[in-house]
Amino acid sequence: MYIIKTPNIIPYLFKDYIWKVNTQQKEIFLTFDDGPTEGVTDKVLDLLKIYQAKATFFCVGQQIEKNPELFKRIVNEGHTIGNHTYSHPHGWYYPPNLYLQEIEKTSQIIQNLVGFRPIYFRPPYGKFSPSTKNSILKNYKIVMWDILSGDFDKNMTSIDCLTSVLSSYQKGSIIVLHDSLKSGQKLLEILPQLLSFFSNNHFKMSSINSTRFQSNLKFNFSFHLPFMKS
Repeated sequence: MYIIKTPNIIPYLFKDYIWKVNTQQKEIFLTFDDGPTEGVTDKVLDLLKIYQAKATFFCVGQQIEKNPELFKRIVNEGHTIGNHTYSHPHGWYYPPNLYLQEIEKTSQIIQNLVGFRPIYFRPPYGKFSPSTKNSILKNYKIVMWDILSGDFDKNMTSIDCLTSVLSSYQKGSIIVLHDSLKSGQKLLEILPQLLSFFSNNHFKMSSINSTRFQSNLKFNFSFHLPFMKS
């Protein structure tokens, strides 16, 4: 169970996390989870280049190891990289110490390949143990989302996913898409239409950077939102 458009109360309650970018420009932020995936991510990059769009890729360590050159291409083409753990575990059911090791392992893989560590983290499924929160926040900005496309949902058609995004976006929306094998076919059906729509409506498609977020005040909330999925 999940919600396409994040209710306004959630960012208000969970201000430690980034849900949307504070911008007055016509600008949206496409993000891609679970790659890099050969046959999907490369096509995504081709499309982004056509539209002169930048995006943020939350990469899984195992996928980086399988596709190191494709990962380097993401970086070389000016997109932002985020950490999405090593094996995509569910944070509620995974031992906290091993979960933190997954994050660190992925950051080390990234550093070895491209010479820097990512500063952004997105938890798989949007869920992680409250006991890991402070440790993660010491080293990363936790990026959530404003809109889920639903491309991972087998019950959602491409038209459903496209409609969900185009009926919900606002200036500064962070939109979740998935460059995985599971979602790849659907993603590649909707992405050209999304890029064309935003381009034709004079929206800039930007990658996330650290200077433009809505302020994140510190509250000690545990993270238990059963409707979140990514």
